Amino acid sequence: MNIISLSIDNIRKITALYMEPTGSAVIVGGKNGAGKSTTLDSIMFALGGQKAVTGNPIQDGEDEGKVTLDLGKYKIIRTFKRKEGGGCTSSLKVENEDGATFTGAQKFLDEICGPISFDPLAYIDLAPKKQLEILQELVGLNFEESDALRLATFEKRTQVNREVKNLTARISKMVTHDAPDKEVSVTALMEELKIAESNNTDKEAAANALEACKQSEVECAERISELTEELEQEKHRIKMLSGKYLKAETAYNSMEEIPTDSIKIKINESGEVNRKVRENLERAEAVKEVRHQTKVADTLTTEIHQIDADKDAKIKAARLPVEGLSFGECGVIYKGMPLEDICSGDQTRISTAMGLAMNPTLKVMLIRGGSLLDSDNLKMIDEMAKEADAQIWIERVGAGEEVEFLLEEGELQDGK
Repeated sequence: MNIISLSIDNIRKITALYMEPTGSAVIVGGKNGAGKSTTLDSIMFALGGQKAVTGNPIQDGEDEGKVTLDLGKYKIIRTFKRKEGGGCTSSLKVENEDGATFTGAQKFLDEICGPISFDPLAYIDLAPKKQLEILQELVGLNFEESDALRLATFEKRTQVNREVKNLTARISKMVTHDAPDKEVSVTALMEELKIAESNNTDKEAAANALEACKQSEVECAERISELTEELEQEKHRIKMLSGKYLKAETAYNSMEEIPTDSIKIKINESGEVNRKVRENLERAEAVKEVRHQTKVADTLTTEIHQIDADKDAKIKAARLPVEGLSFGECGVIYKGMPLEDICSGDQTRISTAMGLAMNPTLKVMLIRGGSLLDSDNLKMIDEMAKEADAQIWIERVGAGEEVEFLLEEGELQDGK
């Protein structure tokens, strides 16, 4: 459904104007200030109503202005009346082919128009995030939750990989020692040394006792000849000393001296040995943690791939306006490239296709920057409009052959 005729009365620079467009691309030309913008504005006013109006649409010196659109099945009449003290009010009448009027006329227009104010060429100038939102809304897809999940998973994997990298760097600086599996117990070694020293002290005492006994025996033997009168007593004493000697000798012979040098060496070396043991344990733990974190990172990578696969499947199933369009992390992409990086021809084609897709019933769009379009882009827009059975009104400075309606001072020029 397109505009069959447009009638404008007392709207801004236009006093009276009537147009019956014939082409799919309706080019309104003329010099600056000729009334081109007013023509496109009038279409907006008729369909969008008061919310689409900026400033006062009524021509200076007039109390009333009107825009009439004939859509074939429906006729739309929007009337503006000046209010005392400034501003204006608007009224709307929508008639069907039989002349019957609609109740809730603006709601009806909103339903058939869609985003009529959408300028297709303005789409390419939107922020990437806004472009993405519009496309997602158009095809009924919203990846906000999956994108958030992907981002969180990606950041988590980044953190895990960072930890793996740090641990791997630490491991590369660690050395593996030839050391026991457990730290040496200094306390046990000290106890072993204490026992050995006590034993050796006892053995030394036994040796001293043995030597003392020997000396006493010698002295007694010498005194026998000198102390005959004390012979019996000395004999008895000799017997006693002999018994003590035998016991001391037996005790002495039963003892072995325990070397202490090796124990002292172990105690001195225990600090270095234990350091090596701790470093080995620390390295083994780091290697274990790297293996664990690597598995975690691999799992997160699998989750990211699954999220991407689910997203790709939904995109493939969606009916996108242009083949090759897709959803990137930060915006819309075309054949793998952001829209801002593709050629101007592709930008124009994508923007126009978006506009056509967003106006499924009343396929009318307004392009205000038509002077920036070259002949190839104009031709492409015309072909796309024909294929979609749409109507694209284009405001363009100049009076070239492509212009269907040429305006001057708010009036339609003959021959155009």
